[in-house]
Amino acid sequence: MIKKIIIFLFLLLNALIYKVHAQEVHNSQYYAMPLYLNPANTGDSNYDLRSGLSVRNQWSTASVPFSAQYLYGDVKIPTKLIQRAWFGFGVSLLNDIAGDGINSRYGALSLGFHKLISRGDDLLLSGGITTQIINKSVDYNNLNFAQEWVDSRFEKGVVGELTGSSSMFYIDISLGTKLTYYFNGNTFAAGFSASHINQPSESFYKLTNNLATKYSLYLDSGFWVAERQLKFEPSLILDMQEGESYLMGGVNISKPFNIHRSKSLILGLWYRSVVEIIPVVGLEFNKFKFIASYDVPINDMTYRRRGGFEISVTYRTGYKNPIEQIRKYRFLKKQNIKRGAIPCPEFSN
Repeated sequence: MIKKIIIFLFLLLNALIYKVHAQEVHNSQYYAMPLYLNPANTGDSNYDLRSGLSVRNQWSTASVPFSAQYLYGDVKIPTKLIQRAWFGFGVSLLNDIAGDGINSRYGALSLGFHKLISRGDDLLLSGGITTQIINKSVDYNNLNFAQEWVDSRFEKGVVGELTGSSSMFYIDISLGTKLTYYFNGNTFAAGFSASHINQPSESFYKLTNNLATKYSLYLDSGFWVAERQLKFEPSLILDMQEGESYLMGGVNISKPFNIHRSKSLILGLWYRSVVEIIPVVGLEFNKFKFIASYDVPINDMTYRRRGGFEISVTYRTGYKNPIEQIRKYRFLKKQNIKRGAIPCPEFSN
């Protein structure tokens, strides 16, 4: 009951406030949502084809928990027009449910461009754009309002007819860039993205409620230690929107179990600026990676029962290194290969 009243108050604020923050999705495993994190990640991976699914449930003690499901896929597209470069194309879907009243659905197309800009092919510059079509809806019949309490009795429907719209559509555009450095099988990257650059209007009422542009800055790395027996993947992200900020950082550590490093155990620990710690456990098995995490609030005893559980599954296939991929395209270009011939280049790990 209280939760439904809170949702109604949220809708009311949307009607009264002209400049508000977008109701962003803040998944703890943001690294498992690469296209949502930065359009420049489209086609920027160690594989030719990549896809993934993330599912998050929050406030499980509520009657209807908050939940979000994110599905994506992207591919690399070689080009002969520009040397030492390739394109990336991706598709993503997001379903975000805020209790039993508000539902948000996103469908997005992403385009990325990547070019090696150093003579040693160890510095990669990436850029990208994402166009989203967003639908947000509200079912007023599933909401209860404070006015429906008459004396000590609850009478459904006494509020009268609501004047707000039950659904809205708008287009949202994001831009991003990223710089990646490769060194002895290790990677170091810095990325920047801007969301809502067209500042679309979002309101269930006939008001101009433009979303403020959100800026994201993040750093991540992947490097081997202990004679390549352990891989550390630290990351840090800072979101900024209309004077407010959101900070999260941590590290995942992988321990391979075979000589090809295709099977690994993953353990990690992360921290969110709203005073939460997030332990992580996962398993990498050939082309698949499974990761589970749980948000543990540490500053409020009441809120501790309302953490967020999250799982992600990633599938990848193809070459494991962008530099090897560039060399593969060079090989095909240098060799005068006839139609139907299949070259077999070999690369060292």
